[in-house]
Amino acid sequence: MMNKQLYSLIFLFAAMLCVTDVFSQHERLVPLRNNPVIQKYLTDHPASSFRMANLTDTVDLPFIDDFSTTTVYPSTDLWTDNYVYINSTFPRNPLTIGVATFDGLNAEGNPYDNSASTIQGGCDTLTSKYIRLLTRPSSQGGGVYSLSDSITLSFYWQKKGWGDGPDSGDSLVLDFYNPSTNQWSRQWFLRGLISGGQDTIFTNVQVRVTNAVWLQDGFRFRFRNYGSRTGSLDHWHIDYIRMYRAYNQFTGQMDTVLSM
Repeated sequence: MMNKQLYSLIFLFAAMLCVTDVFSQHERLVPLRNNPVIQKYLTDHPASSFRMANLTDTVDLPFIDDFSTTTVYPSTDLWTDNYVYINSTFPRNPLTIGVATFDGLNAEGNPYDNSASTIQGGCDTLTSKYIRLLTRPSSQGGGVYSLSDSITLSFYWQKKGWGDGPDSGDSLVLDFYNPSTNQWSRQWFLRGLISGGQDTIFTNVQVRVTNAVWLQDGFRFRFRNYGSRTGSLDHWHIDYIRMYRAYNQFTGQMDTVLSM
């Protein structure tokens, strides 16, 4: 893979060649300084804004998003930020129509850091709305959740796709939020080095809630990537995120209805 220190030398030239249709052909998804699709969207929708959630803006389980209902930005029905890029052109062999792509560009499609050199650090974040992880909705019988419900967060990830592959020092992480302490805690992470076809396939991860500390109303989770902050680089793609009660109280078995 081309050394990322050389990418800054070709950004301007690549942008001049590809800005009009950079995302129309997979073979032309080379690293760029900006995301022209996001910038065109903002030009066409100058009044577009992302509504931030408040403490009372809470959703129930199951929490499901396959990123097929929106483009460019994630759905405001489920998410509280708009840093990731919702698209169907960067992933290879996606499970569904759209994915959330993490890179080194901000919500406006510009680099997080405009330095000429490669700057590593935190980049895109995708944060859920507040979730009722204690109070069970009346449609599901009411009451409260317990660890025996086997609440599970499931998602699929891919490195690179048709974009730029993350390096071994880059990472994708998953954090849980404790509303009682107002703190985030790391639950899962993955390094960026590609092996075993991870640039062409999507891999499933299932994170089971095994600590009762998370069974609170006002729970949240978030994904974040760490990598180059200077352009459309170090791509990760996430698809088909679900948080649901995996144990079915009526059958006494693990519920597979929501599985792919």
